[in-house]
Amino acid sequence: MNRQDIYSLTNFDFLASSFARMNGQGRHIDIRAVTGNMSKEQSAWFVERYNFYRMQGQMKATKAAQAEAELWA
Repeated sequence: MNRQDIYSLTNFDFLASSFARMNGQGRHIDIRAVTGNMSKEQSAWFVERYNFYRMQGQMKATKAAQAEAELWA
């Protein structure tokens, strides 16, 4: 993998986490529009990272809700 590919992946990872965070804030994200100009390999990798960050955000939200419920119990 050359240096340019590594920078591209880093940028894509940042974008995937950013779009996942926006999704967690309730914004509608059209992932097909986001990945429309990507190659199949790039798109698959991006969607995998996007879903990873979405799941991470959901787990954090669940833990926070549980902690708050325990405070009031």
